[in-house]
Amino acid sequence: MLAALSAGAETALIVAAASLATAVVTAAAATYASRVHIREVRLTYDQKLHGNYLANARAYTNSVYVPLSVALTHLSASFLTFRDGLIANTREAAPEAVDLFKKGIGDFVSAIDEFTTRGADAFLTRELEDELVSLTTFLRKSTVSTAPRASVVFTYGVGFGGLSASASRETSGKVARAAYGVSEVSLNLFGVRASSRVGKLLEAPLTSPAFERRMVEDLASIKMLIKEVTLGAHAGPL
Repeated sequence: MLAALSAGAETALIVAAASLATAVVTAAAATYASRVHIREVRLTYDQKLHGNYLANARAYTNSVYVPLSVALTHLSASFLTFRDGLIANTREAAPEAVDLFKKGIGDFVSAIDEFTTRGADAFLTRELEDELVSLTTFLRKSTVSTAPRASVVFTYGVGFGGLSASASRETSGKVARAAYGVSEVSLNLFGVRASSRVGKLLEAPLTSPAFERRMVEDLASIKMLIKEVTLGAHAGPL
């Protein structure tokens, strides 16, 4: 009889354990499905919001985006003419070539200032406005720059016994080469961590490789953002 009771209790425990396991798996699956659904809803909402955002901006194609594209094309042509005229080995440029390129830069900066003065920047997408502000600031500084300078982010941290703390600060400094955005140095010794990362190029002499690299990157990025509005082509992730 005791054996029968023991067997019955064992069976009951197995059934209970199986039921509990099934409930846990079911709950986990439901939670996962819920999270996937929430992500899908958010993605759909973001895509719709982004589409409406571009549709509103597209209404100003002729008054804002076409003139902006023309100004950017003139800057690009001026830059390519200047770059192609550099002496290959020394990257030197004739004074008249420098003056002509500076005029091209001045014309572009003046065009952007005019957009801002009449409030046209209010109809730019956020990404495009940020890129234009960054580029015009870079161009202004670069016309008088004597050495490449980039933002530098320093991060410090300490950790002992499962506890840790960290802090960071951003400043600017000279860079010896066009390694901004990728150059990083780190140190980890006895729980103390320190690292520095070279970020976005802030200024560079007009004839330097660093200036050329940023110009190529920015011109391509801004052109794509303009086409995202004027042609309805999506330029990148949301």
